[in-house]
Amino acid sequence: MNCDSNDVKQVLSLDPRDAIEIKGGNKIDVVVERTGTKDVYTVRYKEYAPPTITVAHTGPGNLAVKVGTTVTTATFAGAINTGTEDIVERTMTPDKSLSLTAPISYQETNILGTSPGLWPQFSGVPTIITTKDAQGTTVTKQVGVEFRYPYYMLYTTQEIIANDDAILGSATEDLLTSILGKYSSFVYNYSTLPVYIYWLFPVGSTTFTSAQEGAQNVPLKLDCSPITITLTGVITPVTYRVIRTAVKTRFTSVTPITLH
Repeated sequence: MNCDSNDVKQVLSLDPRDAIEIKGGNKIDVVVERTGTKDVYTVRYKEYAPPTITVAHTGPGNLAVKVGTTVTTATFAGAINTGTEDIVERTMTPDKSLSLTAPISYQETNILGTSPGLWPQFSGVPTIITTKDAQGTTVTKQVGVEFRYPYYMLYTTQEIIANDDAILGSATEDLLTSILGKYSSFVYNYSTLPVYIYWLFPVGSTTFTSAQEGAQNVPLKLDCSPITITLTGVITPVTYRVIRTAVKTRFTSVTPITLH
C-alpha cells in the first residue's frame, strides 16, 4: 500500500514494548531495563531457598535466664517467611489459635525453667513451629525463653570448696553453655594476696585439662571432688565439676591464661 499527502499521521497510544509481558514463574527472575528505544530483558535462574521461621523471644530479659528463675511475662514475635516456593503448611504445637500467615506475636506468663533449654515446655518440649513448602521441604523451630546453668570463677585461699559453699557468694557467675565460652582465654587480676583460681561448671559440660600463660604451663589440680549447688527454684541440687590452680599465686599479668 502506498502513502500520499492526504494520509493522516496516527500516533500510537501504546508503546508496543509495553504490550510485552514476560513471566518467569517461581524459579526465574526477569529484570527489564529500558534504554532509549529498546528494552533489555535479563533472565536469571533463582536458586532454591527454603522457608524460614524467625519467631523468637523478644521481651524483657531476652538473653539467657538462670535456671530456677521465674520469668513473669515473655513476648514472642516473628513470622514464617516464604522462600522460593509457596508455603503449603503451617503448624504450631501446642496450638495457640494464632494466624500463622500473619506476623506472629504472643505472650507466655510465669515461666519457670528447671533445667537448661527452652521454656515453657509442654509434654517435655517447648513450643514447636513447623512449615512446609510446595517442594516438600519442612522447616521446624523450637521457641521459648532460654534457661542456662550458672558457671563460676573465683579467687580464694581455700584448699577445698564444699557443697553450697558460702565462698560461692563472692564468685563471678556467668550463664554459659561451656566454661570455655568465656574462659578459653582470659586475663586474671588478683594481687591482694596469693590465691587459687577456681572454675566450677556442671558435670557433663565441656571441660579442660591444661592451662597456659603465654608459653608457660599453669599447673592445675584436676582431681578436686565434685560438689553440689542448690539453685533457687530447682528441687534437685546440680552437680558441678571443680578445677583449680595447683598453687596459690598473685595474678597481675596482662597475659591471658588459656584453657585447653
